[in-house]
Amino acid sequence: MGALRLFFLFLSLILAIAVRTEENNELQQRLGIQERETQPHKFFVIAIQRSGSEWLGSLLRNHGDLVFHYGECWLNPKNLKHCIHWINEEKLPGNSPLDEKLDLLYRTNTLKKEMAIGFKWMVNQIPEGRQQLKMLSHYINANNVSVISLERDNLIRHCFSLFDARQRHLRGVSVHHEVHTSEKEIKDEIMWTITMKDWSHCMRWFDRMEKIRGELLSYIEPENILRIKYKDLCSTETEELSKLQSFLGIGEFRKSQVVHEQVKMHKSNLSRLVKNWNEVYPEMMEIYQGLPIEQWAIEAECQRA
Repeated sequence: MGALRLFFLFLSLILAIAVRTEENNELQQRLGIQERETQPHKFFVIAIQRSGSEWLGSLLRNHGDLVFHYGECWLNPKNLKHCIHWINEEKLPGNSPLDEKLDLLYRTNTLKKEMAIGFKWMVNQIPEGRQQLKMLSHYINANNVSVISLERDNLIRHCFSLFDARQRHLRGVSVHHEVHTSEKEIKDEIMWTITMKDWSHCMRWFDRMEKIRGELLSYIEPENILRIKYKDLCSTETEELSKLQSFLGIGEFRKSQVVHEQVKMHKSNLSRLVKNWNEVYPEMMEIYQGLPIEQWAIEAECQRA
């Protein structure tokens, strides 16, 4: 009789523990949901240099419902420390793992409930290797981070823009044209001699960068990815900004927020921008058969002033 009583007492204890565990799980789940709801929407823009990331960044920074880091946070440790200190005045501990760095970039006490926080991440600054990309994608998926992939299809003009930016930087000429820049200071029609070796190197580099981007995006939940084409952002800006608004869960981009801080460069036919275009063009047509080289050379994706 005593043994039977002990059995029922033990059974009651087990049931009580099970009920309490279930209640605790439900409470933790509710608290987790509430915490996620009060956290800013985390996102980043993944892009290759000279694909409109500075332009898109200026539009995001002018929106009142989000905070967007200025510049390339992942360019070097100094930039990363500056971005982290700017947003939350915290210091980056030495040898911090990737997830801790991301946590610090997204941590802030100044945002409202409905706000979002993000930065741009250039593809060549993303850790390479399958294991590294999987670790990054795990953080993205686990923390519900949204990814905006800004893509430029016109590889020939993209290559020219990269070459032009490098040459301008070496010569101390402005790489970007700010709206307030006077007409006399704008040197858009600078012509360069670009060898076929330079074009080929650039095209191979693009291929490598797109493989890194493609592999990373393949590990991320599709609903957390928004692809924006550079040419669409230019030709149908209002429509693309509407997609951004819906994707990030922020308010509308008001006209006062859509401020173009930079002037579009390189709108001319490439024959007017590349001194030796007549020399490299036939070889380019032969090597890159299947690509719309002629169309890319004639038509700039963006004619915006």
